[in-house]
Amino acid sequence: MQIYMDDLGSGERVKRQLKKEGYMYAHQRTRLGLKAGGDFLLKKSQQVCPVDTGKLRKSGYSKVSNKKLQVEVGYTAEYAWFVHEMPQRKIRRRGKTNKYLERPARQHAKEMAKVIAKAAREGR
Repeated sequence: MQIYMDDLGSGERVKRQLKKEGYMYAHQRTRLGLKAGGDFLLKKSQQVCPVDTGKLRKSGYSKVSNKKLQVEVGYTAEYAWFVHEMPQRKIRRRGKTNKYLERPARQHAKEMAKVIAKAAREGR
């Protein structure tokens, strides 16, 4: 953090810089929290993701937007959408489900919010 003390008369520039640095610090902490929440959801999602070859599960990702304070969790396998939307009866493995991203997001929403808040507070 750099603060320039060249206008000691009014201190306005110092105040503006401190405010800016505080915003940037809060923004960084929020991004850390969002990343932790996204990673939490990805882990929960991968636990119920249908597995045949493992390609779908391995294609999961979590990333925080550079421009907005939002996290994106998804899967890049070309058939990810199809598997997510196909009827449950076609998934034969116990403990696996279609809606492998939507369902954990709904079921663990409160827990995910706590993970985000804790990580933002602790800065990790």
